[in-house]
Amino acid sequence: MRRTPYGWEELSWDEAYREVAKRLREVRESYGNDAIGMYTGNPVVHDLGALLYRPVLQRALASRNSFNASAIDTLPKIVQTGLMFGRHFPTGVPVPDIDRTHYLLVIGANPVVSHGSLMTMPDAPGRLKAVVKRGGKLVVIDPRRTETAKIASEHHFIRPASDAAFLLALVYTLFEEGLVDLGAAAGRLDRSGRFERLKIRARSAPPAWPPGPHSQAGRSPTIFLARSSASFSRERPSSPPRISSLCCPSVGGGVRFQRVPGSPQPKGRPG
Repeated sequence: MRRTPYGWEELSWDEAYREVAKRLREVRESYGNDAIGMYTGNPVVHDLGALLYRPVLQRALASRNSFNASAIDTLPKIVQTGLMFGRHFPTGVPVPDIDRTHYLLVIGANPVVSHGSLMTMPDAPGRLKAVVKRGGKLVVIDPRRTETAKIASEHHFIRPASDAAFLLALVYTLFEEGLVDLGAAAGRLDRSGRFERLKIRARSAPPAWPPGPHSQAGRSPTIFLARSSASFSRERPSSPPRISSLCCPSVGGGVRFQRVPGSPQPKGRPG
């Protein structure tokens, strides 16, 4: 569609491409290459054509102003997993093994719509429902009743911008109630003392829960989630479950997603 002084005018695809090319040339000739900014969104990773030809368009525009969803979405995750596993993106970013996950904790993400973003998960609704169908749990932490929350086993509302407090409270509860099991990493983790410092820092903060308007009264979802995720693992000794978390990071701080237990132990120096 093209807007004219007389209203909207319908165009064919060929006409639309010619119009866009003409306008881009006019802007570049008048103001220079850098007057054009290019933004690449999350859906590009789900489209082969976009993956192949986005770099071609970017080179043709010859602008330094190129932006993408990573700036406010995945950079904290990339930095944190790089520090934890010692590898660069994308090989250092663990992806939940969704088809063998028994407990999926989703914090601020909406994989029913995003298809899991970096997970690039076809048939996201069906595979998420399968977690519950095989006896598992899908737990969502989100201030909004998202499409994912609608199919979840549990949905806990949270006040916007309070996810860091929630995560710290979750770590506090895990330490305070003895729910941390390092497994094979126990002998390798504390060479630098970071693990002990994390334990001290977490225990110095009370398990505050910043509730949303519809939080369940009479219990702390933070403590409840920490206990339920740990107990879910212990209830299935014959078949070690995979407990996964899928987080949507923001500029307010980095959160990562990884899978434990039942996953291979990371190599190198943790922490």
